[in-house]
Amino acid sequence: MDLWEKFSVHSRKVAAAASTNSEAATVQYSGSVSYINHNLHPGYENVKVCRQSRGGLVRFGARSCGVSERGLVWGLPLSSSFLNVEGSSPARPFADLDDNLSIMSTTVIHPSTVEILNQEIDREGNTPSYYRMLVDKQHFKYITIDPNIYDADDLCFPPMLLEKLPPFPDGDWNYGHISQTPDSPTPSFVETYRKSFPSITSLWHEKSYDYLSLKIGERLRANVYMAASPQFEKPVIAKFARFGWEIGYYAAETRVYSWIDGHDIGPKFLRHLTEEGRVIDFLLEYVEGYHASISDLPSCKAVVERLHGLGILHKDLNKHNFLISEKGAVLIDLETAVRSNDTAALEAEIKGLEGQLLDQSGIGGVIMDGELEEQWCEGLRSSDSRG
Repeated sequence: MDLWEKFSVHSRKVAAAASTNSEAATVQYSGSVSYINHNLHPGYENVKVCRQSRGGLVRFGARSCGVSERGLVWGLPLSSSFLNVEGSSPARPFADLDDNLSIMSTTVIHPSTVEILNQEIDREGNTPSYYRMLVDKQHFKYITIDPNIYDADDLCFPPMLLEKLPPFPDGDWNYGHISQTPDSPTPSFVETYRKSFPSITSLWHEKSYDYLSLKIGERLRANVYMAASPQFEKPVIAKFARFGWEIGYYAAETRVYSWIDGHDIGPKFLRHLTEEGRVIDFLLEYVEGYHASISDLPSCKAVVERLHGLGILHKDLNKHNFLISEKGAVLIDLETAVRSNDTAALEAEIKGLEGQLLDQSGIGGVIMDGELEEQWCEGLRSSDSRG
C-alpha cells in the first residue's frame, strides 16, 4: 500500500466515524502536502482548505477558513490513486506529494465546551504561558503553551485564544503541552498525559467541598473569588491555588486558620476546597465590611493582640488586611503569618500598626504574580478596545 492509499484509508475511516457521530475529525501527518477544495462525504458541505501546510492536522467538518484556523489545513488530500472516495469531486488533480509523508495518528474529535478558568502569562514572551481549563464542565485540563506561538492579545483574551487552540485530543489526560517545530509549524499538542498534581496535606477541618459544586462569581483577587452554592445560605469566599506551584503558599495559610480557629481573629473557615479529590485550598465566610482607617485603630489593635496572644506574627499588617464589620475588626490574608516567640518582633508589629492605618500610598498586602499578569491583560484588552 503506497502512502496515498494509506492516507486514504485512514482518512476515510476517521471521517466515516465523524460523519456517523456528527462530529469533526482529524488526521495528523508529517511531510509536505498540497490541498484542494472538495466535498468529502455527504453531510460535509463546504469543506474548505485554508492553505498549503508542511505537517499538522487535516480537519473534516470545517465550515470556512478564517483567522481562527490560521496555520491549519482543513479538508482531505486527493490524488488520482483514490478518486473513488465516496462523495468526493476533485476540481483538479492532486499535486506536490512529498515522499516523506507519513500518517502519525487518526482520531475523532468530540464536540466539547472549553472554559479558561485561570491563566498565567509571561508578559515578555520568554517563557511558557499556563492555563487552567474546564472541559464540558467536568474535566480539568492544565495546558502549557510554548512562547511565541500566539500573540499576547490572544493569550490574554480567552474567546480569541480558544478559537486558535488545536483540537483537544481524546483520552484520560489532565495535562497538555502545545508547541510547534520547524517541520510542523502548526501549533499542536505534542504531549498529553495524566499528571499527579500536588495537594494541600495539612488538613484539619472535618469537611470539604468540591470546586464543581460552586458557582464562582466575582474575582476579588487573582486567587480569591466570591462564590455561591445551595448548601450555603449566604455567599462565601473561595480562595485556592490555581496552579501546582502555588500549593505550598496556600498550604501555609490553611495551617494558620487551624491555629486561630475559634478565637475571633479571621473569617470563619468553612471547608477545604477540592478539585478531583485533591485539596487546593478553602472556603471562608464572606465578611461584609470596609478596609480599616486610623479611626479603627482600637479594634484593629485588639484583634492583633489576640493573634499575638496565640504566638503568631502576621508579618503583613496593613490597612488592606483588616475588614471592619459590625462585630469589629477581622484579619485577612494570613498566608505570611508564622509561629513566633520573638517578643521584639511582636511588639514592633503592634507599634507599626498606627502608621499602617495612616498610610495613603494604596500599597498593601501581598500581590501574587498572577494578579499582576491579569491586571496587565486587562490593560492590554482595554488598550485594544480604544485603538
